[in-house]
Amino acid sequence: MKEQTYLVLSVEKVDYISKKTGNKVQFATVTYTDNGHTDDGRSLGLQIITVEAKFGIFKHLEQVPGFYEIQFENRLNFRREPETTIADLSFVSSVAIVSDDTGEVADLAPVAMLGAAK
Repeated sequence: MKEQTYLVLSVEKVDYISKKTGNKVQFATVTYTDNGHTDDGRSLGLQIITVEAKFGIFKHLEQVPGFYEIQFENRLNFRREPETTIADLSFVSSVAIVSDDTGEVADLAPVAMLGAAK
């Protein structure tokens, strides 16, 4: 699938031992915004999307929130159902929210990723 630039809002590591199988389970969830805004009569604003990614995605994170080029892939999940996941991402730029009225910049200091270098 084609790479596109998205605003990544958060990334979470998921790491546990399955009670059912006893196997270690590791993956990440990436929450990002859609590139457009919605005005469909039911909702307004940016749509927030959360998808899974490989656990190793953390080594590609420079700062969050931030703009990233994201490459998606389709695969079958553990239930053998199709799902879209993140195959890879690369940092594009930082992000700031600035008030139109006052010019004040919201405190969105980049969050250092725990274990990002691991």
